[in-house]
Amino acid sequence: MIRFCILSILLNLFLTLDGLAQNTLITLNDSTKVKTEITAISDNLLFSKAGSFNMSEIYSIRFESKEEYDKKEVFANILRTYPIAVYRAGERLSNLDQQKKLPEPVAKTTINEYSNRPNTDFASTAVTGDFGIGIGLDYGGIGGRLTLLPSKNLGVFFGGGYAFAGFGYNAGLNFRATPDKRASFILNVMYGYNAAYAISGASQLNKFFYGMSVGAGVMVKQRRNTNAFWAFELLVPFRSKEATDYYNVLKSTPGVRIDNPLLPVAFSIGYHFAF
Repeated sequence: MIRFCILSILLNLFLTLDGLAQNTLITLNDSTKVKTEITAISDNLLFSKAGSFNMSEIYSIRFESKEEYDKKEVFANILRTYPIAVYRAGERLSNLDQQKKLPEPVAKTTINEYSNRPNTDFASTAVTGDFGIGIGLDYGGIGGRLTLLPSKNLGVFFGGGYAFAGFGYNAGLNFRATPDKRASFILNVMYGYNAAYAISGASQLNKFFYGMSVGAGVMVKQRRNTNAFWAFELLVPFRSKEATDYYNVLKSTPGVRIDNPLLPVAFSIGYHFAF
């Protein structure tokens, strides 16, 4: 019951924080879509939390709500002087300078026209994965974790390391609510070892048990190096009855000493480098 209450709280936190994601959608001429927050406009450059963009690279900008538009109205009015389609929620706004012509719709643009274009600032800083070293189930005990990111919010990871009873591992999915921000809520779902027993002087009793685990926490980027970050997580392992029964057997075995209780939660901490 405790595990399911904790899991429910973690999932509610994730859904709440995920709803706080950025509310401005930028569509580039090559159809790339970036959900972010505009921070400044200067000298034909738009600055956002996802990076900087040249005005000539932008096809449209959509403020997802009227409240978001009202907060950024100064920026919106500047954008409307450029040949950029500006939307307030679902409403297309007219350009303030009618002499400027809007770019052709993206649907009329072929992929080949843009295949040789240099990367934008956003593309050049895009993260495809990360590697970290740490302690916890998702690091295989004491070890490393490799994460590949098919998208900026979703990753696939494998962690392996030393778990006292031998080699431990876990593999699963990693969700990042707001990866463009310095701090982001994260949620992990994984399968691998979630209980390991290492008995000093009686290695024949060492044993691993495997099953699902879920975890939630936060990743915090370094101020001077945004490609490096710390990850802190609270993990809930769903252990099998066999794992619990084996723990009880060990406790009642003469000559076997178990110092640590079998807790319903675990923790992990790691330091990662993005690539």
